[in-house]
Amino acid sequence: MRIRGRELVGGVAAGAVLGLGLYDALRGLDPWSLRPASCLPVGCFCEAVSGGTLAQPVNSVTSLAFVVAGVAAWLRRTDVGPRTVERRLIIGLGLVLVVLGVSSFLYHATLSYAGQVVDIAGMYLLGTLLAAGALVRRRLLHPGVAVVGYVVVNALLAVIQYVAPDTRRILFAVVLMPGIFLELAPSVRTRAIEISLGCIGLGYVLWLLDSWGTWCDSESIWQGHGAWHILGAAAAYLLVDHYRRSVGGLATRGPAPVSAPRAVLTGSPAERSPATPPARRGS
Repeated sequence: MRIRGRELVGGVAAGAVLGLGLYDALRGLDPWSLRPASCLPVGCFCEAVSGGTLAQPVNSVTSLAFVVAGVAAWLRRTDVGPRTVERRLIIGLGLVLVVLGVSSFLYHATLSYAGQVVDIAGMYLLGTLLAAGALVRRRLLHPGVAVVGYVVVNALLAVIQYVAPDTRRILFAVVLMPGIFLELAPSVRTRAIEISLGCIGLGYVLWLLDSWGTWCDSESIWQGHGAWHILGAAAAYLLVDHYRRSVGGLATRGPAPVSAPRAVLTGSPAERSPATPPARRGS
């Protein structure tokens, strides 16, 4: 499927408008808007906190990379068959990435506790979607049970985040890893998932170096956490190609299989069906 530029730009613009609208709404809420993120007064990544409209401009803007990836994934939903698990996963992936991009934007734009909650919730939604999808694709979990489990697990993660917010980053890694390892199984392993793992690994290292202040210039346009946003979005988008190349739990290393279009039948019936020997008269 060819992604038209105007559709992609329109989707990104819609995500940006939604993010700004939620940002304005969030700033007007009490007491949520008055409660700072748990990382304040220090520890909110390397980027300096600005007194302008966006608390962390670079980290805010780079968050929209997830919106770009989500719109692009949704536009490619027809790359696989309509009744496949992979089609549903690509649709869900697109929606979750848009939610994650907007929520991450809100967090870095406001550095409020409410922004922190929705940001981490979006990350959990992505990690648990990958895990649930992998279990269903491996036929280890019924799709209906996976949907219920997805809701229950994310509700539990929300409670944990409220009770112990400092565990959120480690817990995200714990949530993300099972799905990645399941998708690396030989039967479904593709080049796309390998590159995706490399992107997410490099991004996570840059995230940690940024958080620890090991590699940090607070006034620079280069921010390790911003790089994490871009690499994480790229890694998530690569899942679309991974799902395309492993429909039904069988990976292909060559060109990605393309769903057969509904062909227009032409010619005589004999030309459209396998040749059969003519019936003998009088037999």
